[in-house]
Amino acid sequence: MESSKILLVWTSPISDAVAQLFNNVSVKLSELIECITNNIMATDLFHLIIPLDSLQKLIEDPVYHFPQIQYIDVYFDDLDDPFGKQLYLTVLHDHRIKFHSIRDLPQRLCKIICDNAVVAISDSLCREIVYALSSSIEDRIGAKSASMLLRHCKTSKQFPLADLRGFPVKNIDEVHSDFKCTSCQLVFEQLYRLECGHRKCSICVKVRTKCAVCSITITPNRISVGDNSRQTTMKDEQAVCSNCDWSGSLGVYYQEHFKVKHQDLWTCFVQTSDCSNHAWEFNSKYSTTTLLDGTGIWRISDVDTLKKNPKKAIYSSPFYLFPGGYRACLKLYLNGNGQARHTHTSAFLVLIPGDYDEHLRWPFQYQVTFTLLGHISDKYNVSTSFLPDKTSSSCQRPLNTMNIPHGVVSCFSLDTLGKYRHHHVQDDTIYIKLQVNFCAEMPFASLMLGVNESCDDEENEIEKTVSKLLDDLLCATMKNTT
Repeated sequence: MESSKILLVWTSPISDAVAQLFNNVSVKLSELIECITNNIMATDLFHLIIPLDSLQKLIEDPVYHFPQIQYIDVYFDDLDDPFGKQLYLTVLHDHRIKFHSIRDLPQRLCKIICDNAVVAISDSLCREIVYALSSSIEDRIGAKSASMLLRHCKTSKQFPLADLRGFPVKNIDEVHSDFKCTSCQLVFEQLYRLECGHRKCSICVKVRTKCAVCSITITPNRISVGDNSRQTTMKDEQAVCSNCDWSGSLGVYYQEHFKVKHQDLWTCFVQTSDCSNHAWEFNSKYSTTTLLDGTGIWRISDVDTLKKNPKKAIYSSPFYLFPGGYRACLKLYLNGNGQARHTHTSAFLVLIPGDYDEHLRWPFQYQVTFTLLGHISDKYNVSTSFLPDKTSSSCQRPLNTMNIPHGVVSCFSLDTLGKYRHHHVQDDTIYIKLQVNFCAEMPFASLMLGVNESCDDEENEIEKTVSKLLDDLLCATMKNTT
């Protein structure tokens, strides 16, 4: 009798090298159930690894109660529906079931394979599993994001998603309305059409509450994509480059010109500010940079000097995450903050009042990724992502100078930074890349333990003290008036 079988349900393509590490890899839950049924008399133990959207069907099937099923790992991603929260509470008593973020799954699978001795697994093979599954995970989340947008659109016809990246042009007022977003004023090949007839890009559809032209409320199920009646194409439009003297067709020629000549504009650089460590004293003398699509790079110099002051926090200059979008800055403790002090670098996103806040959706709820860039090769990049907690005050519309910082306390290991210093530090400078994914939102906070944290330092204590003093003052004033 075979002692154990590891069965995986994975709907995206997966390499043969990784698939052969499992006893069975199924595309559908029904295939996994059939495999269990056929092998139930010859197997002592089953270890199941399934997606969250398959758990309900598994619970309803008789095989769920088979004593041979002793472990069930359930993975979820950023786009899973909120029904998972209720499902989680339903099965909370079942000690066999463990929940994992899909981004933690590769490392989890390596451990499962090692523990069950399906095959002798080396460090190189473990890395192969991580790389193969990581690529497949991105494909899965991308496909799911596209599917969700399709469900929210009025038309049921399949269509390609609009490119998240728009192109700035100097003569935007002369460009046909079919190709320019009325909110961010960037040019796109494909735009979403609101019920009022005006057009927006995929980011503005997600984050804005009203049409920028007529102020009609945006209703997701009344958004359509594509317009068969369109009489013009991008190649018929003329463009003047926003950053040089180039002019020509707005179609592929301008897009290629912009990508080649102005690639740095995709990832705008933000500088370091010299503001103090207190949030309400944030220095406003810096002009606000505007990122094109939520991607920017923070250049941090004098790294050795900063490391000598373990409690020192530094801020970036302020920036808008995209034209007409959220305003924010970054905060970094190079030697860590709170429990991560002396072990990890702590990185936070800080929301700041902006000119467009009244038109944006609140709370802020989109996936944020910090990447410590390797200057020699991309393979030395180190990334950490988090999804903001929508219930936190850090993610609400900022009313004061800035919100409480929100991010990852244990972001980059100081051991790794020291060991591979020559890969990450050049001329006493490091580069941290920020990416905000406006297609990934927090579905339910209770399952995502430890994925986002607030800054734990003295300025938060000061803010709490100030808040209490204001409350006491208000109470005293009310007593005096009565």
